[in-house]
Amino acid sequence: GAERLALVPVYTSPEPMKAKMAGLALSVGRGRAIYLSFGAGDLLAGPALSEGEVLAGLAPLLAGGATRKISQDMKRLQVYLLRQGLALGGDFTDTTLAAYLLDSELRDYSLAVLEETYLSPKGSPAPVPRKGGRPGGVREKTVKDLARNSERECEALLSLEQPLLKALRQAR
Repeated sequence: GAERLALVPVYTSPEPMKAKMAGLALSVGRGRAIYLSFGAGDLLAGPALSEGEVLAGLAPLLAGGATRKISQDMKRLQVYLLRQGLALGGDFTDTTLAAYLLDSELRDYSLAVLEETYLSPKGSPAPVPRKGGRPGGVREKTVKDLARNSERECEALLSLEQPLLKALRQAR
C-alpha cells in the first residue's frame, strides 16, 4: 500500500454538521490523483457511486494505520466522517493546523498561501492565487473544475507535508 494519502473532500456546505460530501479527491503521488464525484449524473460515463458506497469502500483505508493521511482541515473531515459512522485512524498531517502552530497570527491558511510560504524559494514571485476554494460549496462549479482543482490541491498537500513537518521540528 501507499505510505501517504492526500484527501481533498468537497462539501456541499461549510458547516461539517450539515454538509454532505459532493466528491472526494485522493492522491498517493504526483499525477496519481482521482476525483470521485457523488452527484447523480456528474460522471461523464456511467452512473455515479453514492457517497455511502464510496465511503464504505474507503472505510478500511481511512481507519487503518498503515497509510498516513494528509488533508487541509482534518478536524472538519473527522467530524464529517464521524457523522457517517466512520473513523479516521492512524497518523495524519493537517496542513492548516501545522501552519497555525508555526504562525498563529497568519490570517490566511489557504493552500496558495502555504505554498508561497513553505515551497516558494525566497525572493521568487508569489504564485497566482487560484479561484475557488473549499468554504462556499459546489453549486456553481462543474465536476471537471472540481476534479481539476481537487487534484491540484492533493499535489499541494503532498508537497507541503515534509516542509511543514520539518519547520515544526525546527521550531521545538
